[in-house]
Amino acid sequence: MTGKVRGVVARIKNATKECNSTHCTLHRYALVTKRISATFKSVLDEAVKIINFIKSKPLQSRIFKAICEDMGSLHTNLLLHTEVTCLSRGKMLVRIFELRMELMAYFIGHKFELSDRLNNMVWLPTLAYLADIFGKLNELCLALQGKQVNILQEKDKLVAFSRKIQYWISAVEQNNFRVFPDA
Repeated sequence: MTGKVRGVVARIKNATKECNSTHCTLHRYALVTKRISATFKSVLDEAVKIINFIKSKPLQSRIFKAICEDMGSLHTNLLLHTEVTCLSRGKMLVRIFELRMELMAYFIGHKFELSDRLNNMVWLPTLAYLADIFGKLNELCLALQGKQVNILQEKDKLVAFSRKIQYWISAVEQNNFRVFPDA
């Protein structure tokens, strides 16, 4: 319907060569995972596999919930993700990181090839980093939604977010982590 080859976009561009088009702002972030580094992609995929291992069987989910309740956890279940939106992916990563101790307790009695990741001092900080980044993308995606948001406001928010990323990079290069409230 809106395709750049035969859809509305193609027809408008045929009529007016100066016309520019852009991919839907919200769906751009679904493409983030298609372009991330192999290391980040691996951690992301393994996090999904850990969730699927527990969530795929109702009995396993109930056992995990009982472990979470016994440990007094704020959350008692893991979140599934969808490929379409970064919102679910960010929340999923945050939940895994928050429940990492409960997951380690669960995997003591349930053998799984990825259970050692939760003790891995390279994998775990990478998971935390991805949870933070996707959390920030969640905030941006939510700010871009709504009936009252127009393309000019979206552009302003995207430019501001880009500047914020540059500021974070500069702060980290100067070993200034005070700009990150949870650090």
